[in-house]
Amino acid sequence: MNKNLTYAAPLFVALLIVIILSLAASNSTYGISKKIVSVTDFKKIPPIVLHTDDGKQYKFDVDIIQDAGHSTGEPSTAVNHLAHGDIVRLKKGEQITITYGSPFGFNDFVKGSLLKGHVTAHERLSPNVQVTGKQIVFLQDFAPDGSSIAQIPTTVQIGSYNLVILITYNEELRGYYITNAIVN
Repeated sequence: MNKNLTYAAPLFVALLIVIILSLAASNSTYGISKKIVSVTDFKKIPPIVLHTDDGKQYKFDVDIIQDAGHSTGEPSTAVNHLAHGDIVRLKKGEQITITYGSPFGFNDFVKGSLLKGHVTAHERLSPNVQVTGKQIVFLQDFAPDGSSIAQIPTTVQIGSYNLVILITYNEELRGYYITNAIVN
């Protein structure tokens, strides 16, 4: 048996394994979503900026990323334990503008609500993020382009709420931006 063939077969298998692992590691560049699990990944996602009629500006970070797992086959959820957010002060009937980035590609849908309740998520392999309580939806934008305009309902009661902005990216990922809001 030829010595060159004896060494060539294992080298070929090793090269094949390296190629497969390289492709798997770079799957996000081929349209397959990357799992968001580390603090540095959350730092790459720009905060939402909310502008009020009176010129005030509020920023808040993404709190939860939910991956439906369409392309990976594994739904998962990651929680940003270092998320920061301003307490937003809103007025009944006030028009607001919300600006946001597109860190995962095309934005499919943006929904804004005032929540008397909680948003809970379990990290890692869990397809569900639970929103419990009474929601007052004030924004549903099916054609988001980096900014959405909404109006706080005049029927909302004065008080404290969780302000929840949900952005759906490429039908695959959902970003939940949550901060405290006070409505006067």
